[in-house]
Amino acid sequence: MTTSDQAAKINRAFPELASTPDQMKPFMQEHHGVWVCYIGEDGDVIALGHHEPRRVLAAFNRIARKECGLVNLVDDRNARYVEVARELHWRMARLVTACEAPEHDQDIEERGYCYHCVSLKDGGFWVDWSDPEHPDAFPITTWEA
Repeated sequence: MTTSDQAAKINRAFPELASTPDQMKPFMQEHHGVWVCYIGEDGDVIALGHHEPRRVLAAFNRIARKECGLVNLVDDRNARYVEVARELHWRMARLVTACEAPEHDQDIEERGYCYHCVSLKDGGFWVDWSDPEHPDAFPITTWEA
């Protein structure tokens, strides 16, 4: 059985663990032919697929202008391309739609809720790039603030 066959079998058995980029598109915007969105609370941005730096930065700059009213991704008219491009990373990731947080029980005990569960319940998602060899991994490009 191939890796993709195994992944399909797992996804049929556990649909809440299905990992497809198409499930992320309702939360994303398409700019310059690249699907992008902000993730987390620090201003990090992701794009579906591995893209050439200038194209993906153009898409990231567009979402920064449209969603946040920034001049560009770093909100600095004098920002140099090389400095901004240094924070680009090409990764393999998977979509997480069910809580897998190792601190789940501890968070519930200490806070009364699990942050992961709350964000997933509200229709959010998690993108995990800790295991690039995961059978459900797909390519993304990230920029970290």
